[in-house]
Amino acid sequence: MNECMKETRFKRVKNLLNDFFFAPKANCLGCMSALGCDKDFLCAKCYASLSPLYLTYSGITHICNLCGSEIKNKACKCGGKVKNAYTVYSAYRFEQPVSTIVKAFKYRSSTKLSVWIAEQMILALKGECDFDIITFVPMHFLRKVSRGYNQSEILAKLISIRLNIPFKDTLKRSRYTRKQASLRASLRKRNLINAFKIVNKDIKGKHVLLIDDVRTTGSTIIECAKILKENGAGKVSALTLACGK
Repeated sequence: MNECMKETRFKRVKNLLNDFFFAPKANCLGCMSALGCDKDFLCAKCYASLSPLYLTYSGITHICNLCGSEIKNKACKCGGKVKNAYTVYSAYRFEQPVSTIVKAFKYRSSTKLSVWIAEQMILALKGECDFDIITFVPMHFLRKVSRGYNQSEILAKLISIRLNIPFKDTLKRSRYTRKQASLRASLRKRNLINAFKIVNKDIKGKHVLLIDDVRTTGSTIIECAKILKENGAGKVSALTLACGK
């Protein structure tokens, strides 16, 4: 046996030993218990704890175009009218284990979760597909370079393919902003003033479905929807995996 063959054989054995002793173990994202297969991300107990909003109609809400609050009756407490509200579809509440799934998808490069998340979001639509365009909440290019991807863009493309509705890169983050999650609710709307610009104006009279991962105060959605409406969109709806209580 020549030296080259010996070296190749040694490397194969070394790799097998490394895989056996040092390969990362798959753990449940919800409770961190060990999983039997690295294709899973939740254990049976955490799967059973999921409470999809799409099993009822509680995942379909109208949020005020002025303040982002949910409108329960004919008008918002701030004076916004229900006829001007945006319809928002959400699959889950932003609570465990969904909150951990979202954070893994956003911050730990667990992009393999994207297919499951997109499927859950489609279920939240409850068969509604009267949309002309699917777009997404943009990320500033510096943040996208740092993270490597925009999770909302990934989801928008997957949902576009599944629903056979055109995907358009419509909005741009025009300035760098602080992370919304780091701010109090009272500061989130101010943080997004003049933060978005239109990059594709082929939306006149069209029903645009805006994709984001989570809706908390609604500030991001109403700011994006405002720009879309100002540039001719006939109607704007939004779809998220999760929403705040």
